[in-house]
Amino acid sequence: MKTTNHITLSGVLILIITLFLSITSCKKENEILPMNTEAISAPVSEEEEESADRSGLNRRFDIIEFCGTNSFNLPNNPNYFSWAEFSSLNWQSTNGHFISQETGGYNVQLHNQGNQLAAFYNPHGSGNNQTNTFHDYLAVTASNKADAIHNYVQQHCVNQNSYGSTIKWIIINEISPSLWGGSSQNQAYRTWVVNVAKRLKNHYHHEVIICSPYQTISAHSADWTALAQYAYIGIEGYLSGAEIKAHAGPNQSLSTTSGKAAAKAWCHQQYQSFKQSYINQVGASNASKLFLIEHFAQTKAGQLTNNGTPVSWGRCGVSVSDWKTAIELRGQASGNVGFGGFISYAWWINWMGASEAQLVSFINSYKATTPY
Repeated sequence: MKTTNHITLSGVLILIITLFLSITSCKKENEILPMNTEAISAPVSEEEEESADRSGLNRRFDIIEFCGTNSFNLPNNPNYFSWAEFSSLNWQSTNGHFISQETGGYNVQLHNQGNQLAAFYNPHGSGNNQTNTFHDYLAVTASNKADAIHNYVQQHCVNQNSYGSTIKWIIINEISPSLWGGSSQNQAYRTWVVNVAKRLKNHYHHEVIICSPYQTISAHSADWTALAQYAYIGIEGYLSGAEIKAHAGPNQSLSTTSGKAAAKAWCHQQYQSFKQSYINQVGASNASKLFLIEHFAQTKAGQLTNNGTPVSWGRCGVSVSDWKTAIELRGQASGNVGFGGFISYAWWINWMGASEAQLVSFINSYKATTPY
């Protein structure tokens, strides 16, 4: 009897201990930890990196922004981007491509089309007239800046990303033209930008694209080469609809074969000069690190920037048919030049008040001729 009772009590004790360990384990697995910088700033593992980036996608990045009073906007809003435009850009291509946003969302739709989310880091956007991400280098260390960028992406993109535990690709807007260029006094700034890219690449395993406002460059080769070691360089090589039409032969007509040929040749010449100037600084071995960024805004003819200078990017007031042709010629010319990747920008800017049908038709012209 004593032996039987002893075995029974032992069994009860074992059962109690097993249940306690099981409950504790479940609690730890399901516990929601408070968000903090230390947790977010942990380096991304190779496994997380691979799960966040399906291999084989084309290096084409379409930056979008659902702006306005709601996700679908109002037709009379000067900035307009609709669900129809999103659906058109989110087309199913052979290899898939990237849609870039400042915040996550619509990942199911992207995934179903074979596409993927990339982050667009531009927290100092036009809302407060600070388009330069890298304006605060005197107040923030490069390491802290990289951590802030990664944390922003984690909080605003990853938390809404249903596919993958991190975002691999980040487009960063942009290098400061007043701080990067000029005298050797700006060397500290150039080194700071390189170190931001270095930490994002080495510590977090991000693929970084840093936007450059220079169409051509001719100095600071060591700094550009160092940057290319850790990041892709997005060349803001904007050719406007008005510029393209102005180079469409003597009659400036984009409706004739000769006019189109002349305009396409000019686009090719411009893109080639942009690319070659960067190759001269970073070396031919880094040519694949050079991406082209083009502007697709519905800008008006004679429009001025906030600084009073003429707008020289986007549509610039040309007709619907001429803008479609200009988009097609840009795509053909950039493909012939051959960049490492392509980024389309500012689809949502609609200062000309184009209809939704027209905006979708412009995207269709882009889709028909983009080589990336």
